Amino acid sequence: MDNIKINNMINSAKNYKTVIIAVVILAVVGVAAYFESGLFIRPNLTKAQAADIAIKFIDQSIDENATASLIEATDEGQVYGLHIEIEGTEYQSYITKDGKFLFPNGFNLKTEPGN
Repeated sequence: MDNIKINNMINSAKNYKTVIIAVVILAVVGVAAYFESGLFIRPNLTKAQAADIAIKFIDQSIDENATASLIEATDEGQVYGLHIEIEGTEYQSYITKDGKFLFPNGFNLKTEPGN
């Protein structure tokens, strides 16, 4: 009788171990799929893609007779710097690498005020 109880306990422990391993594997796969899908981290655009989004937005936002053109796009760390021209006037703008926010200008906080 004692052997049967011991065998049942061993089988029960094996079943719990199998269930725990399966749950851990499913959790790992689920987390990996979530991160890979881009729901958590939005993938970065290339400089050209981000510049294209910004130019299209600017063109739609300004006078229909004026157009914006890209002079240069640079990688500024967390954002792309956009040197653009609108009707002969040059501007420096910034767009986030995910293309979500466009800034008409920026302030370099690493320099002394007035410099």
